[in-house]
Amino acid sequence: MKREVIVIENGSMVQDGIPVFKDLSLQLFAGEIAGLAFDNLMEQRFFLELLLGERMLSSGQISLEEQKQTFDAASKKLSKYTAVIGRKSGLIPSVSIEDNIFLFSDKSCFISQKSYKKQFETLKQQFHILSEIPDKMYELSIKERIMIELLKAYVGRKKIVVLEDVVGALTKPETEELFAFMDQTKEEMTFLVIAGFEEVGISHLDRMVLVQNGRTIAMSQLMIQKKGLNQILQVLINESGKPDKLMTHFSKPPSKESGSILTAKRVNTEYLQNFNLDIEAGEIQKIYYSDEQTKEHIWGIFSGEVRRVSGEISLGNKPLRIRNMSDSVREGIGFILEKPYQNELMDNISILENMSMPLQEKVSGYWMFRKYSQSVEEYIKEMHLDMRKVKNMNSLERQKMVYEKWLLYMPKVLICHNPFADIDINMQNLTMKMIRVLQKRGISILILTSNLYTMGKIPGKSLYYYRGKYMEEKEIWGMIGKEGEL
Repeated sequence: MKREVIVIENGSMVQDGIPVFKDLSLQLFAGEIAGLAFDNLMEQRFFLELLLGERMLSSGQISLEEQKQTFDAASKKLSKYTAVIGRKSGLIPSVSIEDNIFLFSDKSCFISQKSYKKQFETLKQQFHILSEIPDKMYELSIKERIMIELLKAYVGRKKIVVLEDVVGALTKPETEELFAFMDQTKEEMTFLVIAGFEEVGISHLDRMVLVQNGRTIAMSQLMIQKKGLNQILQVLINESGKPDKLMTHFSKPPSKESGSILTAKRVNTEYLQNFNLDIEAGEIQKIYYSDEQTKEHIWGIFSGEVRRVSGEISLGNKPLRIRNMSDSVREGIGFILEKPYQNELMDNISILENMSMPLQEKVSGYWMFRKYSQSVEEYIKEMHLDMRKVKNMNSLERQKMVYEKWLLYMPKVLICHNPFADIDINMQNLTMKMIRVLQKRGISILILTSNLYTMGKIPGKSLYYYRGKYMEEKEIWGMIGKEGEL
């Protein structure tokens, strides 16, 4: 009987009140190579942090090596059990290849360092790998670096080894060599291969696990061979049996939709009174707010962060029923914060991953199929954005990227908070240019601003709200000088 390495039952995980995992159940056996694919980047990152012992379940049960664990005990053990190998190197460039493999796993490291080269040669011969390898760390290819990290995990006696999104970076012969090594060492280590299903060497996997909408579904190799991978995925991802297609609107003409796209009628919150809005497809409208609370409540009734006491909101002639911003984005409302180049991008991930954030909410199975991210990569190239890390981009490039992200997603309405808050003239010109591009594609733009100059500078219908109440423009100007708040 196969020995269980880790079992998670009925696991849930909540972040800031939002459930990330609702029913996480997973069973990994010793000597297994399992494929794992996620429909959501947040789920993937939280799962990896769980395996590394950096984050724990909110509820559920977890067992390690067939022994039930408290959450604290599981975290401590998993931090020692697990190694994650990703596209970013986990090796130390300033020390030798041998030191990277042995130094932190060998208790006698300060006594027997001279034997490292001999031990390394023994490993290479034992597994028939890396017959020709550079002497310097910086000369390693991606495949060589991954193999070195695998050897490090083997020497360090790791029980669970996760390969995160590395298969797609390798050629077919390199992938075959990688799986050959895993086959030779799987008696000592259990492997999880995280990748889009189209990237994984299907025949090498014992099972495949799909994580979607906070739940896990496993597929055996026998099932895949019998039914075919695509047929199984189509049923799992979409009840109709037809997986969503990535939007082909990159060269799509402006929307022909006419009439009201977003309306609010007599909406009241605990602060906002009798709020009304009627914006058509491709129209720009501006709302002036006198205070932060007014802005927060206008923004909140569309993002789900503020509860309506009364009134109706419709999007595309359908009632808008939302609980949070993710619901709003799925329905077709996008949001851009003030100075988005500072506030909306994640520095530690790639441009592709940043651009994909809204899309994963819209396209079922987005991270399952490589063709989706390939389409986004092509779009990035067309927009003259390269594949650098976001942290290496300048402010103008970052600003452009935020707006391009929503141009790719194509929401019905984009709500922008103080888009011209930056005093840099180049930033203002770029922002105006991007708003015009979005408008030409049929996307409605709703601007929330506390700047009266912006209200006059930008074309489009203007609405004015003072302390939660609607006012005419002349009333607003009439109050300047009477109160220091404007």
